[in-house]
Amino acid sequence: MKRWSSVICLLLAAALLCGCGQLLEGEYESVRRHVSGEQQGAESVPLIRVTTYEGIYDALLTMIQNGDEIGVIRISSYDGDVEADVNRACMEVTNDSPLGAWAVYYISSTVNRIIAYYDAEISITYKRTALEIQSVVDVNTTAALEGELRYLMGSYSSGEAIRLPAIILQSRDVAEWVEEIYYEDPTVTAVLPTVIATVYPETGRTRILDLQFQYPYTVARMTNMQSMAESAAEEIADRSREAGEDGPALLQACRELADTVEFDAERELSGETDWSRTDIAYGALIDGRATGEGFAMALDLICDDLGIECRVVRGRRDSVDHCWNLVRLGEDWYHVDAAAFDLDGAAQSFLRRDSEMVGRYWWDVNSYEVCEGPLSYASFAPEPPGENGTPGENEPGTEPGETASPEPTEPGTEPTETPGGTGDDGTE
Repeated sequence: MKRWSSVICLLLAAALLCGCGQLLEGEYESVRRHVSGEQQGAESVPLIRVTTYEGIYDALLTMIQNGDEIGVIRISSYDGDVEADVNRACMEVTNDSPLGAWAVYYISSTVNRIIAYYDAEISITYKRTALEIQSVVDVNTTAALEGELRYLMGSYSSGEAIRLPAIILQSRDVAEWVEEIYYEDPTVTAVLPTVIATVYPETGRTRILDLQFQYPYTVARMTNMQSMAESAAEEIADRSREAGEDGPALLQACRELADTVEFDAERELSGETDWSRTDIAYGALIDGRATGEGFAMALDLICDDLGIECRVVRGRRDSVDHCWNLVRLGEDWYHVDAAAFDLDGAAQSFLRRDSEMVGRYWWDVNSYEVCEGPLSYASFAPEPPGENGTPGENEPGTEPGETASPEPTEPGTEPTETPGGTGDDGTE
């Protein structure tokens, strides 16, 4: 009697299993199986039902996306070598998928056959936390990536993982992209972060870009530095507006920088590339000491308040790395080097044309606007006093009877054009 009871139970179990196999054929189903007995109260184990290789692959990605460390993939009605294909899917997900390559150390599997189906027991070892995996950001366009970079820089974020089409990464280097944002918009961040960018995997149409930003100070301190620099720039802009329209206001701003900021020649001549406060707007506007880069970043911030279009130029002066500005007055662009006001005189540093800069200065002419406008320092500078000692008619900011002095220039500072200077293509 017991023998027949055992046979009947086996037949019923087989029938039920065959029925389940027919029901799930061609389907992808995910459930969570709860552990009972001694392990009762533990977390549920994901159970994903599949029928194809693509289903196995996607099931592994689902487990990774959810941060599951263990799970079961139930494979039924499968056409192929189940164990070999499970191992292959584990390798491909780990090495070739963006999420797997970025988040996973390795995936191990054990395949068990249970009459009408197979259970693949999966174990995943991660190199990212579940929160990091959930925080991956998806972008699909170049504009969206630039917006995300601006957000990360402005919030002084330590980094982020971004999933994006590989073609976006092929267009430009991310670290250089961050530099361009920093130099083009002085309001984004107080300091230029050091960028570590790693792409996962090395090939493929879609990648994960892992960005890490390193800063010299705490977020609170850098936020305060940016606020202080912007306030100081606004104050200079307000005083400069008293001189008149854009041209005189710009000249006044440059003069105030030259009068109040000490040029850090030692730092500039050293060629050091490590981070320094004299290279940022805060160094010029708050500390009162700056390199050419610090002067240029400060003037860019002031021009932003004045409503004058301005750019920071990264090039060389007398064969030394140096920064200055391009400004737009009317429809034309001009060179302005506020750091050189005390070195060369305002006449040699304010509203200069490309042709006047060649020799002492070098820059990539293909990356910046052409500067050949009709204005110059003389367009806004006070006229020399006449024989009777009265100021010229065009001198701004003088009262009747006041005597004005011409802007002093140091002898022997006229730039000389040397052979082999900047050519049409910006090469030396």
